[in-house]
Amino acid sequence: MKQLLPNRSRAARNRVPMPALLLLLLTLVGGCQSDRYYQQRAVERAREFLLQEARELTPSEAAKVRFEDPVLLTVPMLDYGTTTLDTGRQPVYITWRMPERNLDYLVFGVSTVRMDDWYPNRLIRKNFKHPISTVPLAAEVARTYAVKNLQAQLSVEELNRVRLQHPWVLLTDFELNFNPGGDLDAKALALAAVNAKRKTQYSLVWRGEDDKTPQVVFCGLSAPSLSGWKINFAGVLAADEVRRHTVKTMHTPADGANPFVIPVEPK
Repeated sequence: MKQLLPNRSRAARNRVPMPALLLLLLTLVGGCQSDRYYQQRAVERAREFLLQEARELTPSEAAKVRFEDPVLLTVPMLDYGTTTLDTGRQPVYITWRMPERNLDYLVFGVSTVRMDDWYPNRLIRKNFKHPISTVPLAAEVARTYAVKNLQAQLSVEELNRVRLQHPWVLLTDFELNFNPGGDLDAKALALAAVNAKRKTQYSLVWRGEDDKTPQVVFCGLSAPSLSGWKINFAGVLAADEVRRHTVKTMHTPADGANPFVIPVEPK
């Protein structure tokens, strides 16, 4: 998909790509101080801590921790610890689900939103009575990104819509840009494309007052359950363009925080 110029109409404003490259952890080397780098570093600390503490895990469960993306939970969803709003720090739980045990393994730590100072404090094993929906977690990723990166592009109404309303979750087929900075070689770019094929593309969309109003779109990749969803690009797109790239509607604002239904592959 072609990059749009900022002086075009509102329906054709720039997409803002995430820092290169979301899927290539090899690029997260010294000097890269993005929020995603800090989050990934926190996840690696959580992985090491969990594997040391949870000696009961089977080899397949340990592999799940090593290689699968976790879910990040914060205080509004759990009742452990306290939020320290005066310092901007809050509990963050890096969580892996173990279906065979009917348990979630939550590595607890306290940090700022950037997670640059997150360290594991303790391991919590919990059986949630109700499934945790991955939609609110993905929506918080989009909201944080909008506040940090899109305020110049969004109107007050659009920003408040993203911050306060539930999104549409769409299965989409947008063309993704894995090299927005143009600094990846052919090998790294090929590896990114291979990794992307192992993920599912979902877009979180906040629509306007009618089906012709430009829509605020956050497109990213994740597990089929929407777990570990990461943004590839975000911006305001024409409603017709969103419709052209919509494969299926997976979750609507009316569904709220209900559990996300994983799409079934056709046989």
